[in-house]
Amino acid sequence: MKEVKNLRITNSIVWGLSIAGGLIITFVGITRGQCVDASLYSGCYEYGASPEIIAYGVSALLISTLIAQIVYLFAAHVEASHKA
Repeated sequence: MKEVKNLRITNSIVWGLSIAGGLIITFVGITRGQCVDASLYSGCYEYGASPEIIAYGVSALLISTLIAQIVYLFAAHVEASHKA
């Protein structure tokens, strides 16, 4: 069915973008998470990893994968029900 194929393609695109966003958030949390050494006038000298931002990135990866699997399961159900 054309609708199921379009749903799967759209879901794959959205899932790929969500994975990319989660990886970017995780990378930012690892490299530039929290300011460790700050000066009053010149800003931040040194950044450290932020466990909270890393956790947000990992949870975004897990949630986007879960939602993608639910949509794939729904598409398979619709395709199977229309074949019968």
